[in-house]
Amino acid sequence: MKTTAITALIAVSATLSATSSASAELITYQLEWSGEAFLNEASATGFVTLDTDLLPNPGFYQGQWEGSAFTNFSINVTGATAGNGTFSSNNGDFGSVIWNVVGNSLDLNTELMGQDGFSDFNVFSHELFPLGDDSLAPTGFLPFTLVLGGIVPDFALGEGDNGDIGDLIELVSMAPVPAPSSLALLGFAAITTRRRR
Repeated sequence: MKTTAITALIAVSATLSATSSASAELITYQLEWSGEAFLNEASATGFVTLDTDLLPNPGFYQGQWEGSAFTNFSINVTGATAGNGTFSSNNGDFGSVIWNVVGNSLDLNTELMGQDGFSDFNVFSHELFPLGDDSLAPTGFLPFTLVLGGIVPDFALGEGDNGDIGDLIELVSMAPVPAPSSLALLGFAAITTRRRR
């Protein structure tokens, strides 16, 4: 019976591999940001879908969402001084995206953060001013880092002032979400294996 169970799991694994390589290669990632490194209580969660056929891996992309490898980006910000709320590329809250992988290709089927060569993933809102506006979407500031609630730039202030920014959060996790079909096949394998016992 153990041999049958192992054989069933191997067959399901092979089916999953064949299915994923023959499909459109869309992978959805769950994203998590934290303000801990910047000593604030802000955090965020979100999702983005990547089309691996269009994704530069390795490589660099900076540009518009339309026609790119990136779709369905959303982020929900909580605990920030300003800029809390839910924002989405589908609602037009973001104008552009950056992706940078230097050297080796990433393993797109596992956690991306911490992989060698992953240098940046960031999004940029259409509007940055005024500071403290809760309706402003987060925007890229440093690699893997978003600023919340807007920016007061240098030119808006006096000489010698470096400007002011809202809370900062950094991307701490970018992990693939299991495809529903993968979960269904694993469940089917478990039921089949159990019935044979």
